[in-house]
Amino acid sequence: MTVSVFLILVAFSTTAESKPAASYNFEHEVMPEQCVNSTYCSVKSEKYPQELIDSIIDRIIRDTPTPIFRQGGGDWEIGPVGTETDCEGIKDFDFIYEIVDNDGFVRYVVQSEKLQWKIETQICANPGPISASRSNLFTEVNVRENGLACEELRAEIEFLVLSFDGTTFDNVMVKNGLPMWCTTVMNNRNN
Repeated sequence: MTVSVFLILVAFSTTAESKPAASYNFEHEVMPEQCVNSTYCSVKSEKYPQELIDSIIDRIIRDTPTPIFRQGGGDWEIGPVGTETDCEGIKDFDFIYEIVDNDGFVRYVVQSEKLQWKIETQICANPGPISASRSNLFTEVNVRENGLACEELRAEIEFLVLSFDGTTFDNVMVKNGLPMWCTTVMNNRNN
């Protein structure tokens, strides 16, 4: 099984005075069609407010060096190197432009040439129970007695997002976390 190890450390405060801006209301946004059933989206939609985000960043970090945050890391191989696992994941390392926050609102993640972050996610290729015929590592008896399953593990990630009124940035958590890796779990059926 391949597991990504990573560390995200992003601290960004918006203490600058907010200038009056045009009237915005981002409380009724919806995910792009490609991401409608997800809590995050790496597709930059046509409605992404790039100019507004850039103008707020310019106002806040006028004379500050350009911060670029990239989350990712090395791979760890668990088990015999080069073998397939019972719980393969599909990795993506990309910018995230929209998330659903813990209150269910779609929020625009701050992405700009002056402030970028890329995040590695991993979804399970075949989540759910592992059958003996599907297992590369376990015998039929192990699978039957231990109730093996492939599960997606998620991490709670805080994102810098555009405020609802479009005047500054907020820090919010993505609903249900981001999928970061897949793992095989045992639900011992003998207990």
